[in-house]
Amino acid sequence: MLKKIFKKTPGKSKQIAKRDHKIQLEQTSKAARDICERLQSKGHQAYMVGGCIRDLLSGINPKDFDVATSATPEQVVRLFSRARIIGRRFRIVHVRQGRELIEVTTFRAHHTQGKDRHGKQSDSGMLVRDNVYGSLEEDAMRRDFTCNAFYFDPSNETLYDMCNGFADLKDGILQTIGDPYERFKEDPVRMLRAIRFESKLDLELDEESQDALSINRHMLSEVSPARLFDEVIKVLMTAHADVAYNMLVETRLFDQLFPASAEAIEIDAGTARFVELAMRNTVDRIQQDKGVAPFFLYAAILWPPTKLAYEEFTQGGMSPFEAMEAAGRMTMERQLPRITIPKRFTLPIMEVWKLQTLLPRTTAKRAARTADHPRFRAAYDFLLLREESGEDTENLGHWWTEYQKTNPVSKKEFSNSKAGGKNRRRRRRPNRNRAESGNNDSGNKESGNS
Repeated sequence: MLKKIFKKTPGKSKQIAKRDHKIQLEQTSKAARDICERLQSKGHQAYMVGGCIRDLLSGINPKDFDVATSATPEQVVRLFSRARIIGRRFRIVHVRQGRELIEVTTFRAHHTQGKDRHGKQSDSGMLVRDNVYGSLEEDAMRRDFTCNAFYFDPSNETLYDMCNGFADLKDGILQTIGDPYERFKEDPVRMLRAIRFESKLDLELDEESQDALSINRHMLSEVSPARLFDEVIKVLMTAHADVAYNMLVETRLFDQLFPASAEAIEIDAGTARFVELAMRNTVDRIQQDKGVAPFFLYAAILWPPTKLAYEEFTQGGMSPFEAMEAAGRMTMERQLPRITIPKRFTLPIMEVWKLQTLLPRTTAKRAARTADHPRFRAAYDFLLLREESGEDTENLGHWWTEYQKTNPVSKKEFSNSKAGGKNRRRRRRPNRNRAESGNNDSGNKESGNS
């Protein structure tokens, strides 16, 4: 396929006065202001930069603030007692001021302007090292999107719009800086960032960048699996998770991130509905100021292939619990080469899945034991999503809803009632080991139904 190369040339940098940008100093981080002031007092340029300014211009409260400066990482560290250099691919400095942690980066130039030890690309064109320092103008030109090339000077409250991002935000356009094909190839994660900004800021990626994304989406497979774990969370654990998920599916980036899930969704349309509901549930919880756990998000996304494998294993004669354990293990083995899920998350994911096979056991002892499990609440929410997506669980979600409303004294009676729908009283087995002598009767007890 022939690819068309597009080249964008941003307009000249503009100084935007306070009366036009309307950013108030009180809206910014005091720690970031103090760092800028300290750097400037030593003769360095220093600005609040990027996403924090973009969010303020969009009417969003930034979660964190970053600083860009002409000072090198070594110079920054010498100026602040609580600072340390981190990273190899991109060397930055973390400066702690009070309770805040501010990320300070040195202005960078294009990677081709440095020697190999400072800037380096892989054979496919992806940047594996980018520590070529440059000027403010050069730094702006190497950023990903025009809406991220803002530099705010707290000393005079001037906003420097380096790539016409102010107009793009007003027009609802998300536009790459420079050739979008090359920018996505340099760092494929920028394609995920495009989805995040589109959904979060209600922007639309320009046509050239959409074409470049389509051409380069396969390069996500070259990104470190560990890095992708965090990037997916940034895209989907938001108040716009449903919109972002649909964009991932439409652009087929989802296929690159979760190939087994994408394949299973094609086979079972019900699982597509399940994942969509999980994204909507994420949005609702965030809007209600409720917590959202990464393990639940990944458990939902990876449920389609797990469900299919589980059904296959049970049809082959495995017990439900064993089948779910085997299915979950298979899903994880297929997923980990694409996205590394830390063990602290894989364990609760597996627990939520395996609890789906224990929830149908509604006898008094079984129900009490399941309800006491640390992942019960997550498993219960998972069950409700399964039912809402169309799975037939014989009204199990309603039973557990009513069970949780019942007071502790009545729970045993409730469990043994017909409300459970699946309770079966086992006949007591005769104690086959009972000795003929009555003297040994006290040493043998009938096994409990646990």
